[in-house]
Amino acid sequence: MAGVLEKKEVKKYLDDTAPLKCTVVGSKPFPSYVEYIIKVQREWAVEDTWEVHHRYSDFSQLQQYFSSCGIELPLPSKKWFGKTDSKLVSERQQGLQLFLDSITSSPILSRDIEFCHFVDPKHFSEDFGVIALKNVSMFFRSQPDLAVEERLSNFGWRARKHFFLMAHKSNPKLKKLLVWMEPGHDMCLSDKEVEAAIRVLTTIQHPNIMQAESVWYSCNGLLVIRPYEPRGSLKDLVYGTTPRECYTRKYSRVAKRPIPSAEITKYGRSILEGLNYLNEKGFMLGNLHAGNIIVDSSGMCKLTEIENSIIGLPSIYRPYMVATKKIRSTELQAVYSFGHLLYELAAGRPLNSPYMESPPEYLSSTLKEILTMLLSKDKIKEGLPRISQLLEHNFFSTAWYSPSTEKPSIKVGSKLREVIKNAKENAEKRIYQDQKKFAQQKKIKKTTESNSGSSIMTEEEKKKKHKQKKKQMSSAIDDEEDTSYPTTSLQQPKPKQSSQSQSPSARHKSQPAQPSSAKQQTSKQTKASSSSVPPPAPPPAPPPAPPPAPKEISQAPPQATQRSGNRGALLGSIEGFSKGKLKKAVTVDKSAPRI
Repeated sequence: MAGVLEKKEVKKYLDDTAPLKCTVVGSKPFPSYVEYIIKVQREWAVEDTWEVHHRYSDFSQLQQYFSSCGIELPLPSKKWFGKTDSKLVSERQQGLQLFLDSITSSPILSRDIEFCHFVDPKHFSEDFGVIALKNVSMFFRSQPDLAVEERLSNFGWRARKHFFLMAHKSNPKLKKLLVWMEPGHDMCLSDKEVEAAIRVLTTIQHPNIMQAESVWYSCNGLLVIRPYEPRGSLKDLVYGTTPRECYTRKYSRVAKRPIPSAEITKYGRSILEGLNYLNEKGFMLGNLHAGNIIVDSSGMCKLTEIENSIIGLPSIYRPYMVATKKIRSTELQAVYSFGHLLYELAAGRPLNSPYMESPPEYLSSTLKEILTMLLSKDKIKEGLPRISQLLEHNFFSTAWYSPSTEKPSIKVGSKLREVIKNAKENAEKRIYQDQKKFAQQKKIKKTTESNSGSSIMTEEEKKKKHKQKKKQMSSAIDDEEDTSYPTTSLQQPKPKQSSQSQSPSARHKSQPAQPSSAKQQTSKQTKASSSSVPPPAPPPAPPPAPPPAPKEISQAPPQATQRSGNRGALLGSIEGFSKGKLKKAVTVDKSAPRI
């Protein structure tokens, strides 16, 4: 049974999957209290930034709420006196930042409606439950046999998705689950296109897909009625919880037991069968996670919430998909989500990161291989496998599977296929744009960090060079003190004048002793240079290296050698002259007349 309510302009909402970054940037003191300024930024959108002001009591109330859910978060202690003291405010600001970081680092806590209202009151100030109940009441006008028995608050993780427990008036024991959801950020279909798509949902017949009993659509949202499973979803089976508990309370704890490998094989096979069927029919598969899978009494898994993609609701794993570059098509999104699902079943906890560094050690080698193939960074870069390829893997192909005797059927026309194809392309285009934004922000952040690091290194290098220069100057002064006066030693300090003004004998004495082979090579070079045309004069700067000493000069008479040595000592003493060594002279003027 399907129907259409009144038509209005489609309203798009924010992407609830986009992570939030919260930073305490300052404070605003008042006479009796202090307001702390929080800068909030939505990831992948630098321009989507705003500020909120909260007192310490607001933080305390938020902590008490999470404490009632069994989650203890660090918060600075309460002070009765000196609330506006600058030192206390500074310490509290650091403690409140740690409090916010502990929330934003957890996907479950950061998506809680209370925290969303705390950091984004502009978009989360309304009572969405009351709004949903008003829209649902329009449906009951045409269904007098159904009645709302209970509103299941905090049943799911989406703030604008609400669940109601229904019952037939004629048979109160027959329970139904009513789901009301508002359109998402990826909504791109017109009213007629959505109406045609939701009619098809009621005709799906597959052993691994839960068929919707009633589907209603209006511009305000989509209403779906399906059978109620008292045992809950596959996620409830992992954590050992009941479906009526608060989402934050039951899923923030550690799982009671991971699912054994044999059961994972069976569950995985049935899930892949349902995904493969939807993929062959052209439907989008972007909302796969353990909370959207129901396990029946025979142990077969059934996919639910397949209508989410039709009204543009993104996947819960979308932030991790944006952090990668290879996951764009809806089929690869489903395969990647399937990898996260297997990890949660095997490890008993979700993988809160885009990649898996290493699988748990206690898993079987085959399951480790599957998780590495779906979640490791290198394998994702190489390319994820298709759904049909996963079904052919030994881990799933050998699993027990008892399909229904009825042949799966669904009626999808050519026009509807084209509509769904356009919706898939729109979703893939948006995730590609977000991936580009994420890569650009990552590149800018890396460049900023490298530039700041290089500037710091430059300053350190400057300081090191300055210290080295001081040491060189001090050592040069000491050397000048030792070589200020001429001595009779043959080794004179090397003057800092050009080689052209230095005598040949002095250049010869300044050269170190060479081995016999080097002397022979030098004599050959000297003879060759004497036979050739003399080279042109060297340029004034920089001065050329001194040429090797010829043999004729080495046989100079002793008088010339002594005379050149005295001259070199004189030049060295002149060059080593320093004003700092002069003593201040005291003049006694005796020219004045004596009286």
